[in-house]
Amino acid sequence: MVISNQMIFVGMIFTIMLLLTYSFVLPTMGTKAISQRQLRSRIASASRGEEQVRSRSLLRRRYLEGLAPWERELETAIERTPLRALRNLLNRGGFQFPVYRFVALCLAGGAGGAGGVLRLLPDPTFAVVGAAVGLFVPVLWLGYRGQQRTDRFERELPDALGVIARSLRAGLPFSQALSVVAEQGEGGPVADEFRLVYSELNYGANRDTVLFRLLERVPTVTVMAMVAAIRINSESGGNLAEIMERLERLLRERFRFQRRLKAMTASGRMAAMVVSIMPFLLGGFMEWSSPGWIMTLTETPQTRQLLYIVFGMMVGGILWIRSMTRIDI
Repeated sequence: MVISNQMIFVGMIFTIMLLLTYSFVLPTMGTKAISQRQLRSRIASASRGEEQVRSRSLLRRRYLEGLAPWERELETAIERTPLRALRNLLNRGGFQFPVYRFVALCLAGGAGGAGGVLRLLPDPTFAVVGAAVGLFVPVLWLGYRGQQRTDRFERELPDALGVIARSLRAGLPFSQALSVVAEQGEGGPVADEFRLVYSELNYGANRDTVLFRLLERVPTVTVMAMVAAIRINSESGGNLAEIMERLERLLRERFRFQRRLKAMTASGRMAAMVVSIMPFLLGGFMEWSSPGWIMTLTETPQTRQLLYIVFGMMVGGILWIRSMTRIDI
């Protein structure tokens, strides 16, 4: 297959737009991935055992029993492939339908994108781009929904920790305190996740194992801090209610600092977004005023070389802006 100049140009535009989405749509606040992996690895190694396997089989059996026989076989087969990572994305987004349905939705989106582009532009080059966009749009949308749900979980978590602390001071055990949070959550992500934790504890799972699964579904630094605090308390002892109250105050201060920092950097991020999008607006205006002008950049070796240099500089600039606007706290 010969790669045409148009395909290269479209691929460059697609890459730039993807980087722009990554840089300015995703949250500004972040956490270091290495620290996340280290902490999750420690909790995972501490929660392995026969009890984890037994409780996992019970919960898995309850989920599979609600599916049709052919769906059960298909879902089990998908769990043996790399597509099982989609299960975590679905869980983070709060969806409970089988993975194969989401895979079918992605394939339908890819076919629809290719067919729609072919009807407008009868060129296989653009059809491939349309298929790629249609295939990955559901995945991007699912990641966006999962991020929204995670943000709402973090906003509601300090209130939930306060309820747990008051329940513990009233004499309730930890599992019953989680049940109180689930009942008072009014259908939010905190109520859903804590209700699942309470159900797993009732199934007989180890508390550290259940908390680690919560961390897998909501991989944020706030949940890591809560899981680490509860696990340390279970090993060394102490007043868990007081620990929950201190963690609640710490999280509220952290969120207050995040909001203040986001407001202070809003003008800089908006300026960076305008500067990054300006070349596309200018190029679109020039193509509209002089049709075919952009394609002349791919006709000679000199203009193609200049196009490659500009592409590399734009990629480097966007990544640089992303590194400056993403703050690890």
